[in-house]
Amino acid sequence: MWSSIPTVLTLLLAVSGSVATKDKDHRKSCIVKSGGSNATDDAPDVDVDIYDTLLWSTDIQYWLNNSMDVGYQNQSTALIIGGDNVRINGHGTGTFDANTDGADTIRSSHITFNNWTVYNGDDSLSMKAHSTDITIKNCKFHNGLGIAMGSIGHYNDQYETIERVTAENIEYVNTLHAFYIKTWTADQNGYPPNGGGGGLGFASGMKLTYLTTTCFRGAAFAISQRPRFSGAPGVGNCTNSEFQVRNMEIDGLYGDSKSARVASLQCSAVVPCTNITMVNVGLHLTNGTPAAQYLCGNIANPSRFNCTGTPCVGGSATGEC
Repeated sequence: MWSSIPTVLTLLLAVSGSVATKDKDHRKSCIVKSGGSNATDDAPDVDVDIYDTLLWSTDIQYWLNNSMDVGYQNQSTALIIGGDNVRINGHGTGTFDANTDGADTIRSSHITFNNWTVYNGDDSLSMKAHSTDITIKNCKFHNGLGIAMGSIGHYNDQYETIERVTAENIEYVNTLHAFYIKTWTADQNGYPPNGGGGGLGFASGMKLTYLTTTCFRGAAFAISQRPRFSGAPGVGNCTNSEFQVRNMEIDGLYGDSKSARVASLQCSAVVPCTNITMVNVGLHLTNGTPAAQYLCGNIANPSRFNCTGTPCVGGSATGEC
């Protein structure tokens, strides 16, 4: 999820950008100038070592004038990291200090997040348009919304995909979800960042294994095909999205939750969710009662779990209404 403020102070992984950090000689900064085109790798085969905290000021007016355009959802950011074969190492202490998403990927492939610890109040990590072959492993997420796919399908008649995302050995502490997907409806209501819709495409090949949790605040897994953000016009049809969710597998989730909902899956009636598998789920409420609700809307042939009811149907910015 993006902030409603047009400046997003978070780590954005994309095709082209610049890097600023301390290196081993503790020089103040190292700046790689952009090649001016996303057809060129601006920083190929480099190591970025972060030993301390990257802290951005709270001067909003400064960032409105000096932030970098992302080229997506009318957003800008203070830091873009891009290139080919780039390795970022925080050495256990390097920190990106921000209050939004832990990191976002856009138009990116073969990205690995290994041994990340994220404290925040928004998406722990978020994969957006044209994110492919993303690996998330050995990570610990606190207080945020969990791993997000999207939002996506934001732009009318534009075709976007998310493909082959794997997450393994993930620990959640007080997050809203483990994993959730948010796509836009087929009708357009307003314009990005908080409005939009009408996009096409699919999210496919998502697999999560060996997940543990302490105190989920909502459904462990959620799909919402009607995002709703503050200030957006109109209402939108909650079940007419032309962006399909398919081939999602959950294998192994254990721990406790404040919610009885293991899953809340509000899919499109136009292109229903297909090939959704959930197995080896041992989730219980904090009083020891098993969490056993699997709420399904427009799910075609769920695999290895039984739907127990229907989800809330309505707009949401966080996966459930």
